[in-house]
Amino acid sequence: NPAILGLPLPDGFSFFGIKDTSIVYRFYENNHVGSLLEVSFSVQDGEPTFIETSVNSDILNSAFNYTSDTESPWTIFPNPTFSNDITMAALKPNHDIVIHISDIKGRLIHTQEIANCNGSEVISVPNLSGLYTIKILDKTDKTLSSKKFLKL
Repeated sequence: NPAILGLPLPDGFSFFGIKDTSIVYRFYENNHVGSLLEVSFSVQDGEPTFIETSVNSDILNSAFNYTSDTESPWTIFPNPTFSNDITMAALKPNHDIVIHISDIKGRLIHTQEIANCNGSEVISVPNLSGLYTIKILDKTDKTLSSKKFLKL
C-alpha cells in the first residue's frame, strides 16, 4: 500500500480485496484516501482467481476468471516471486502434462512437455517480468487448468 510506505498516492483507485461475493476498491484523490466501493458479483463455479479492472469514461469494469470445482488443486509458489524459478506443486503424479506460459496479452512465452510427472515441477523463468498465465494440459485425463503468477 503506497500510503503505508509514505509514497504519494495517485488519483484514482486501487484494488483493495475480495469480500464474500464483492470486490472492494479504495479511491484516492488529492493524495488522500477516499471512499470504498464494493462491486458485487455472483460466484459461478468455484472461487474467483483473477480479477481485471479498467476505467473507461469513469465507468468501472471488472472481468472474472473462475476456478472450476473439478480442477486440479495444484499451486504455484512462490507467487509473486523475485526468483528465477517457480514450483508447481500438487500436480497429479504419473500423468503426462504440457505446460504453457503466456503473457498478459496471450502470447505464448514457454512450452514444456513432462512425461510421467512426479507431482511437483520446477520451471525456470529468468527473463520474465509481469503477470503470466500457466496452463497445464493433463494428457492422461484430458483436462486443462490454469493459474496466474506474478514475476517481479
